Formats: sequence, C-alpha cells, structure tokens
Amino acid sequence: MKAYRAKQVTPLLAGDAHLMQLWKEAAGEDKIVAFQKDGENWVGVRDAALVALLEARGLKGEPWNG
Repeated sequence: MKAYRAKQVTPLLAGDAHLMQLWKEAAGEDKIVAFQKDGENWVGVRDAALVALLEARGLKGEPWNG
C-alpha cells in the first residue's frame, strides 16, 4: 500500500480517462482512503495494480499502513 499527496494525483487523474475510471472503481471497492498528514491532503491506495500504474506514470508514493 502506498500514500500519495492529493495535489500530485489530481493532475494525473484529470489527464487520463482510463486512470480516472480505475481510480473510481478502486474507490468504490474501498481501496482508496483520503486523509490529512502534516496539513496536506493525501490518498492511500490499497490496490496494487493502481499503485503500479501511478508509479509507471512517474508518481512515487510513500509506504502506508492505513
């Protein structure tokens, strides 16, 4: 599981309809969790395939145990 700053994920989702659809499906399955850390908005991703897609697009997440 990985956590990403929401401000980094949002532009990727807005620019990629396929990624947005996968994100919505993962959210519907409770595999996406929104939270705040150090005053910033973050999202935790519990879906290994979605994590792989985000990282393939250059977004490096942080380990997350949420």
